[in-house]
Amino acid sequence: MTCLPESIFTGLSAPCRPICFSYPRPPFNSDSVLFLNGATTPVGDGTCYCFQYGPDTTYGSFTITNCLDTDTNPASLSIPLSPAFAATMHHCQLLVWDDYSIQHGGDVTYNTQPIPYILSVTNINTNSAAVYAEAKANGSPTWAWLFYYTDNSFQSFTASQFVGSDPSNWASFEQALHQLLPGTTYHVQGVASNSYGAVYGNVRTFQTAYGP
Repeated sequence: MTCLPESIFTGLSAPCRPICFSYPRPPFNSDSVLFLNGATTPVGDGTCYCFQYGPDTTYGSFTITNCLDTDTNPASLSIPLSPAFAATMHHCQLLVWDDYSIQHGGDVTYNTQPIPYILSVTNINTNSAAVYAEAKANGSPTWAWLFYYTDNSFQSFTASQFVGSDPSNWASFEQALHQLLPGTTYHVQGVASNSYGAVYGNVRTFQTAYGP
């Protein structure tokens, strides 16, 4: 990161350009969280910071505000956003201010990881079920599939399918689960992957029908 010289600002904390990237929670978690990250040296009194974010450089949204103790050492800054905000955001900027002035860290543009979501599980019988899902590609060619498992450590995946690269819209996909066991509880997640990483989505739980 390239920091602005502190000597330019009288008493003002000098922010570095923020680093913005997608950070998925591990598999088996129901959400994917985006963190906005940056750094500053809080040399001034009353130093606080937040991030602007949005689909373009007009931003339009702000994170919560956090404040820092006065210090001559650099401080790492990080604020998480929910998946709903992460799905639409491609620009961010760090704002740092103290009792003297405010400083903009500079715009950062980036692509985010895809977001999968299971809508419903239907047509459940003794050994099969139909899963309806969608995925948001966020601007990069994306493939999606299903991950399903039981409480007894069984795990399996369906075949992947291409869901496009649209940066704004959700793409629907449907896949069938076969060779399931009767009277068994299953958990299923959508998985979406592009050049920025793979993300596991929300979990749906269902039980197959008992046999005759």
